[in-house]
Amino acid sequence: MKRLLIVSVLTLMVVSLCAQTTSLSVSGTMVQKQKVFDHTLTAAVVSHGTLAGIATGDTVYLTASALYDTEDADSNKTITVTFALSGPDAASYSLDTTITYTDGIITKRQLYRDSIILPAAKVYDGTTSCTTVFSGVARNYVTHHILTTIDSIYFYDRNIGNNKPVHIVFGMQGEDEANYLPPHDTILYSSIVPRALNVMGTKVQKSKTYDGTPDVVVTDTGTLRGVMYMDSVRFGVLYSQYDDKTVGTSKSINVYYQLYCPDAANYTVNHNYYLDGEILPVQLTAAGGTVECSKDYDSTTHAVVTLPSQPVGVVGDEQVYLNTFADFDDANVGTGKEVYFWYTIYGRDMANYLAPADSVVCTDGEIRAVETALENIAVSTIIYPNPARDWLYVGDERVTIYTMAGVKAYEGVGGMINVSSLASGVYIVNGTKLVICR
Repeated sequence: MKRLLIVSVLTLMVVSLCAQTTSLSVSGTMVQKQKVFDHTLTAAVVSHGTLAGIATGDTVYLTASALYDTEDADSNKTITVTFALSGPDAASYSLDTTITYTDGIITKRQLYRDSIILPAAKVYDGTTSCTTVFSGVARNYVTHHILTTIDSIYFYDRNIGNNKPVHIVFGMQGEDEANYLPPHDTILYSSIVPRALNVMGTKVQKSKTYDGTPDVVVTDTGTLRGVMYMDSVRFGVLYSQYDDKTVGTSKSINVYYQLYCPDAANYTVNHNYYLDGEILPVQLTAAGGTVECSKDYDSTTHAVVTLPSQPVGVVGDEQVYLNTFADFDDANVGTGKEVYFWYTIYGRDMANYLAPADSVVCTDGEIRAVETALENIAVSTIIYPNPARDWLYVGDERVTIYTMAGVKAYEGVGGMINVSSLASGVYIVNGTKLVICR
């Protein structure tokens, strides 16, 4: 019995001696003590270190892992490094070492935002404000409890211009915002275009007599509408004109304005137009011209104009000329007859004028009977002695032949005149007696 007890004790001692492991030490472990917030506790191990105390011939591997105490961004954070052994002979060794650092840092994660789209332009509104067509997409976040915002977006000044810089300032919100940095300020480009103003109540003189210009008189400039309350802008009429200078009705009238004062450059102003303008022709008068207020009966009202009349009222050097005519009030023989001028006009610019009105030049005109006229003929009487001869030469430009009864027998151009149709008798040829004997 005693021998059995001794054997058992020895057996336990052998087993106990066989279960003991060799304690190792480690050196040279290196940990990256700073990282960007990544929503994990992991710290990067740069070098796992080197084991000391391994017996010759044994194979043992060392693995190190490091964890922050919390995942939030901060400084002076605790990093704990723990080790594990592996390999064929790892069971014969132990390593109870841990390493602790208290200067670990997790920096905030930088967010950014891309694909922001600005409007091509905004209409001037007196402010530096700007809007977005598309506010972009947030990038580089690792948690879902964060939202980026546009805290402000503005032009550097409020005035009009092309490709003006727009300053965008970002913010963020959410329960994880302590672990992030908002996107950096961004500069993009857009334009500010002038604001269009309107003028209400402009009044113009819509009718005038032709004066050789398209100008229109403005009687009331009206009121400017649409200026931003903080701006100082005044206006005036730059010019007002018909569509052209010629006579006509239903003509368009355009009124153009100009802006001035400090803020005028940020605005444009629309012109006004009217469609019921009218330019009336100039009524000409005539000066000069004389007329013979008596004549021998010739069956016409025609009176001889001895001097031409000149038009009065023609604008500048425009080309308008008069044809002057005179007439008795009737063609009958008599005294106390009215003789008046009447006119036609011609020339390049005649469409813008009216011919002078008819005017009475005498009230004691006379048309004498042909018989009475014969008594006053002082020239030789023409005898036509040869019945076989049918031609008569008269040197005047125009020739009128009357019978003694005052009936017109012939009228035409002077020169050689065929009188074969005239019977024997006495005739008056431009005031000269003609006797035809057949």
